[in-house]
Amino acid sequence: MPKVCPSMCYATAKEISVTAAPTNHAEDTVCIQSESQMIGFIQYYNRGSEKVEVKFLCLENVLASSDAADSLTITSILLEVIEKHSLNFDWFKSFVSDGASVMVGERSGVATRLKADERIQSLISVHCVCHKLALACTDTLNDLATIKKMQNTLNTLWQLLDNSNKKTAIFLKVQLEVSEITLSNKNSQKKIAKKLKKACQTRWLSFNAAVQSAWESFSAIIQFLIRMKDEDPTCQGLLVQMNNVRFLACLYVLKHVLPVLDNLSKSFQHSTVNFSHLKPEIVRAKAALDEVATKEVPIKQFCQDIKEGKMVLLQFSPSEHQLASMRNLLLKYVSALKENIDLRF
Repeated sequence: MPKVCPSMCYATAKEISVTAAPTNHAEDTVCIQSESQMIGFIQYYNRGSEKVEVKFLCLENVLASSDAADSLTITSILLEVIEKHSLNFDWFKSFVSDGASVMVGERSGVATRLKADERIQSLISVHCVCHKLALACTDTLNDLATIKKMQNTLNTLWQLLDNSNKKTAIFLKVQLEVSEITLSNKNSQKKIAKKLKKACQTRWLSFNAAVQSAWESFSAIIQFLIRMKDEDPTCQGLLVQMNNVRFLACLYVLKHVLPVLDNLSKSFQHSTVNFSHLKPEIVRAKAALDEVATKEVPIKQFCQDIKEGKMVLLQFSPSEHQLASMRNLLLKYVSALKENIDLRF
């Protein structure tokens, strides 16, 4: 469990008690991880700076006094934190969570229990917009097996290198050979070797980072797997999955679509985002997705890179049928994303 300076919480609470007005909008953002730690932030209007501010409030071990991280335990901890810092219960007007049933369950969720507390006059429960977008993207992954398989393959590749210093060193060497780069210091070599990223559904921007790094090093990845296929069956399996037109075509589709979703997520993560801004941002993102699909940007770059660009070493020759399949995947992915975003928002 990370160590938190007690004065940090005290300073935040003291500032709120001095500057907050009765019409404050306060939010408690709660995230439960596998370690059952709860981290809380508070958003409030600071009369001194005349700005809406977000500050760290607490980091609590949910299982310290309970056997389960259920809604009753979480609610009790939140109320204790408010009391411990002598904050006015009347100031708390909203509760923001990840939308899990333990948080927003109609009968016994944390939001329902907080609303039932007589010390809190009124409370609005809000589902975090970033989590809603992440869920929309996850729903789309579940709808399209090809995209889901791509994510699993990239994670397997990342884990293969992350668990072996020897393989990482070999991969670095292959990258240097393919890129014809000479690095003068070990720090630069280490940076190159760590280009591959892990794609995780619970980390909002990680899938795009994984795709971009895999695209950047794809030729080196294939050469590395070819070199290691006789020594490691996992490398052999990854080579079969990745060394083909279909996989690379899917990678190009994701390379151009995911940045649009990342930009939308980043706009949602702005500390003072207004709900009136959400709809225009969503409309703008959907228009950008339509543009990628209509202009067939991934397909054009894919064909160019294979002929005379960064993928020329692979010596792929996609057939008309394979390009048609790529076009179909692009249209289906964009359509599914837009549909799931509309369902969530």
